[in-house]
Amino acid sequence: MFYIISGLIGVLLVAADQLSKVWAVRFLEPVGTMSGVPGLFNFTFLENGNTGGAWGIFSGRQGMLILLSAVLMLVILYLIISKKITNHMAVVSLVLVLAGGIGNLIDRLRQGFVVDFIQFDFWKSFPIFNVADICVTIGIILFCVYILFIDGKEKKEKAA
Repeated sequence: MFYIISGLIGVLLVAADQLSKVWAVRFLEPVGTMSGVPGLFNFTFLENGNTGGAWGIFSGRQGMLILLSAVLMLVILYLIISKKITNHMAVVSLVLVLAGGIGNLIDRLRQGFVVDFIQFDFWKSFPIFNVADICVTIGIILFCVYILFIDGKEKKEKAA
């Protein structure tokens, strides 16, 4: 049941990402910037989209980004479906990474760039991002916490 709920959450996150990007294109493209939560974030539409990965790495190399993303998404999907990873925190973290990766992969395949539109109001030099990026970031942080603080302890407790 946990895996089914996790999968549904993943699907909902991909849908939220795609719907938020449709909203950004429809309502932000004409105006450029719209106030969000003052002092926290604004909505800023990037005119030419993001053709790279995080912080613009591999900018303009869509083919390589699509291939790397697709392979990584398939590996994560395999790990979840095959139940190679059983810890709930680890599964949730991978579902977040998978949902975010799929959301951005859809953009790359459909239009050749990723729609980014969320900008920190208090940190203007930080790259503009989207819901998929939030999912990937939180997922990676959770997975690192799992690796650093939980994974080894689970194995030691089972052995004892």
